[in-house]
Amino acid sequence: MLPLKYIVNLAFENNDSLFLMKKSIEYLREKKIILPAITTLENLVWEAKNESEMLVINTIVSSLNSIQRKKLDDIVFLHSDKLKGKTILGWLKEPVGSPSPDNFLKVIEKLEYIRLIKLESIQLIKVHQNKINHFFNG
Repeated sequence: MLPLKYIVNLAFENNDSLFLMKKSIEYLREKKIILPAITTLENLVWEAKNESEMLVINTIVSSLNSIQRKKLDDIVFLHSDKLKGKTILGWLKEPVGSPSPDNFLKVIEKLEYIRLIKLESIQLIKVHQNKINHFFNG
């Protein structure tokens, strides 16, 4: 059967399901393996995409130091009276409104908060640029 590892490696570079399906079929034909049911291939591609995503997340998390991890946990879980009971993530995602000097200062405050985490020190050389772009683009 089609090795999951082969599809996982492809999924590191390209997260497109149709691309992965096509490459899976090409691989099976090249190896002269009878094609399984389409749902089997779909499940394999889904599993490969999931595994590649988990490996990327583990790579990123393992490159964080304890202070960065704590700050990221705070962003997601910490509620603040200053933020009217919202989490920091809720505050960061909140639109600032129409362009004005005050709103510009709010954007700068959010950027400064993010910069304090020092995420630029994370080593992502093991992660393919397409995968990084996929995470940033949602």
